[in-house]
Amino acid sequence: MPTSDVDLSSKVKKDPFAKLPLGIISNICRLVYDENIPELARASWAVHSLTRDNSSFWREGLKHNLAWFFEVEQLIRLGALRRPEKFKAIYLWAIKKIWIRNGLTGPLMHVANRRRIWLVCEQLTDCYWAGKY
Repeated sequence: MPTSDVDLSSKVKKDPFAKLPLGIISNICRLVYDENIPELARASWAVHSLTRDNSSFWREGLKHNLAWFFEVEQLIRLGALRRPEKFKAIYLWAIKKIWIRNGLTGPLMHVANRRRIWLVCEQLTDCYWAGKY
């Protein structure tokens, strides 16, 4: 039996997320930095259960957290990446490969630059709507 199919919930001693509704946990995950979602899933069985085989969770992550990666949305619409079981892998691949770092070259460099600019614009938008500009 693969370890991903084993239910270890009875082994969890204390998980504060277990008391929260799944919708709240999902919203918290949207606020966590992309690359930290797997760490949060390792720290909380409730988060792990939500993110393990939940293609709609990862689909929403692709749509909202990776909004700067237009190409993924287009490929999903065209059918090239339509298989729901692949959404988690696509999400994790994108945040790993297109992370802001020096020396990134190749066909994804423009996407990494777009991400960098997008994140700065989000910060400016927050300040603008808060009335700081």
